[in-house]
Amino acid sequence: MLDTYEKVCLIVSDELDLLDMPLSKEMTLKELGADSFDAMEIYLSIEDEFDITIEEEEFYNEFSDEATLKSITEFVERKLK
Repeated sequence: MLDTYEKVCLIVSDELDLLDMPLSKEMTLKELGADSFDAMEIYLSIEDEFDITIEEEEFYNEFSDEATLKSITEFVERKLK
């Protein structure tokens, strides 16, 4: 069974077409080539995968260009509690 980080990485990889690229926790959405449309797609996929609701303000705070895979994972884990 995949943990939260692994699921987040799969979602990001799928949305950004990076399936063969190794990812690290400190990579930012910007470094991965994500634009604001990509960030929205990632956030919607995360809502679906984890069955959580992400408010608009949370989206703008948590899915900025400088958001890392680690910070997104930590955000999702907080939402799951």
